[in-house]
Amino acid sequence: MRFRKSHSVSEDAVLDMTPMIDMTFQLIAFFMFTLNFSNDLLDEEVHLPLADSATPTAQAPQSPIYVNMRRDGMVYLLGGEAVDPLVDSSSIRRQLAVEAQLAKINMKVAGADAGAGLWTTIVIRADEEAPYGSVQKVIQIAQQTGFTKFWLRATKSP
Repeated sequence: MRFRKSHSVSEDAVLDMTPMIDMTFQLIAFFMFTLNFSNDLLDEEVHLPLADSATPTAQAPQSPIYVNMRRDGMVYLLGGEAVDPLVDSSSIRRQLAVEAQLAKINMKVAGADAGAGLWTTIVIRADEEAPYGSVQKVIQIAQQTGFTKFWLRATKSP
């Protein structure tokens, strides 16, 4: 009796990796879109003041611009530049003017009326020991560059 050799199927088996690679890229894209980058704009060295009337807002600020002010009154701009608004406000004014122009362009593209004021909200995160005069100066500079909406961040008292 003669036996024939059977061919093994496992020698010719090839695993198609295309669907697995496709799924991996889809997951990467999903996590990139859902990741919250707003915490990158927050300065961890700023200890917000306590306030009894601090309540969480029902809605997020529209197109927020975060201004972080540490306890010495220095405002930290993009790029790591530290500026004292009471001594030299030109850097803050320059940066807010650029942001105002971008807001106007965004409003024009969206079809909104820029005459009613910019829709961008300035969110001021000032340290609890920051001088009030510095906070007031930042608000004045922002008003002069066209911003009308302001939020002052605080932590609710326990």
